[in-house]
Amino acid sequence: VYLLALPCLAQVSGRITGSVVDAQGAAVPGASVRLFIAGGSSEIVTTTTSVSGNYVFSNLPARTYDLTVEMSGFRKQVIRSLKVDPGLE
Repeated sequence: VYLLALPCLAQVSGRITGSVVDAQGAAVPGASVRLFIAGGSSEIVTTTTSVSGNYVFSNLPARTYDLTVEMSGFRKQVIRSLKVDPGLE
């Protein structure tokens, strides 16, 4: 089983948003999404995907983050070096 996390960065407001879908493109509700400072081993914030598979991390300081997505029955996915820079539009 394949899990795909599609990040979408909204850098002006200092947030990271995205959707988690399976290999067929169906939303994956209830997946655990964890955010880390890039290269770090301790999560700084965690959330769970909505019924539609979406997640949001708001009010993030400008820096680079790593993100993990986990759900029972799927392989863990890691997305590295997500940059939040409020100065970029």
